[in-house]
Amino acid sequence: MMLHPSFSQLVRFISTLAGRDKLLYFIQYSGRLSIWLLSRTNGSGAPIEAMRSLIGHIIVTRKFLRVGNNIEFCLAAVTRLNNKSQDAFLNCANLARQPLLAGYLTCDSITLIQTLKLYVVVGVW
Repeated sequence: MMLHPSFSQLVRFISTLAGRDKLLYFIQYSGRLSIWLLSRTNGSGAPIEAMRSLIGHIIVTRKFLRVGNNIEFCLAAVTRLNNKSQDAFLNCANLARQPLLAGYLTCDSITLIQTLKLYVVVGVW
């Protein structure tokens, strides 16, 4: 199932979202810099609160864009198992990297569910 052509096509589609994620990342940290500059120069509270609200929405949007990327890293781990042309140490390091990133993105998706209050886990976070 992991190497089915339609599955590979889905993975290629999901991976094109990286550029959008980088753009939102840039906007998010530009906003944080703006908040820091406004608070340092004794700016009024309304623009700062509006920027914080915007940053919060951008964070949730970036999490939405990352949902499903864990599948891409699982597929990369499977293809790494079949790759024997690389150095053994590099192959092991890359093979360990892929499931760890997939686990991170899975936890990120779980926190998105918590953030959207679709399912609230009491006493864990």
